[in-house]
Amino acid sequence: MTRPEQKEKERRAVECLRSLYPDFPAEPAESHDLGIEVTDYVRGDRARGSQENAFAALASKIAAAATTEYAASDGIRVLAWISFARTLRCATAEITSFAAAIASEVRKVAEGLGDRAETIRAYDSALPIGVESVVVYKAKQGAQTTFSVMQTGWGEDLLPAHVDSVIESKESKLNEYRKKCSEIWLLISVDGFRVSGLVDTTPELTNVEYETGFDRVLLLFDCARVIQLKPRAQP
Repeated sequence: MTRPEQKEKERRAVECLRSLYPDFPAEPAESHDLGIEVTDYVRGDRARGSQENAFAALASKIAAAATTEYAASDGIRVLAWISFARTLRCATAEITSFAAAIASEVRKVAEGLGDRAETIRAYDSALPIGVESVVVYKAKQGAQTTFSVMQTGWGEDLLPAHVDSVIESKESKLNEYRKKCSEIWLLISVDGFRVSGLVDTTPELTNVEYETGFDRVLLLFDCARVIQLKPRAQP
């Protein structure tokens, strides 16, 4: 993601907060000089980027290539959902052949499809290593053939320790912010539409206090709801 794209994403997050959070100042004046630090929450290694995002990107590329491979044949139109193993490995140069192997297995069952789905499983087919199963439906009249990725996992629990690590990673900027603004908020954006942002909230999130120099720490979930966390009282 380029810097301009990141800045635009941050701007949208603040606008979502403005519309959802009752305490957001209507018109920040000089007497209420507010600064908001925006950061994404991602599962995986924050320093090097998310492995979950990389997995999702590879799976999507394979599914798109399989759609193209299958659609090039005269087979009946289908909707196919691919379940990938977490151990999936596929070099960029191998995506086309990998996808072709999936499409080939789907063609074998497509002609015999009725009103019910057919499940192709790795142990009794020639699906490539890294694909656990493919669920195949006959497409409804007018629908196009589509191969999609089936998300088989649940989101991990978002715990106070995870939030602590995000807060800690941003505390170093506070002194500079204080020179410009009288009040500083930390807005942590959690995007459940990305695999790396798929998390489940826990009661512990709001039941504990957080050690922070930020005036407020807020969690923004999918630009749809906001949770304000409790700061620990300063001694």
